[in-house]
Amino acid sequence: SLQNIEDILKNVGNKQFWLIFDYELIRRGGLIFAAVLFCLGMAIIFSECLLSKAHTIFIQ
Repeated sequence: SLQNIEDILKNVGNKQFWLIFDYELIRRGGLIFAAVLFCLGMAIIFSECLLSKAHTIFIQ
């Protein structure tokens, strides 16, 4: 909103200004990292399921 932008512009020289952007950067980076780990975990789980199914079919 416009009020938040005005507050940020008032605090340009203030250390809180950098803290706001660092928080957003860390938050976004953390979400991306969590999404990558989630996808990697799903890939491992599904690959193990497919390998175990292929192994049981091969044995029979």
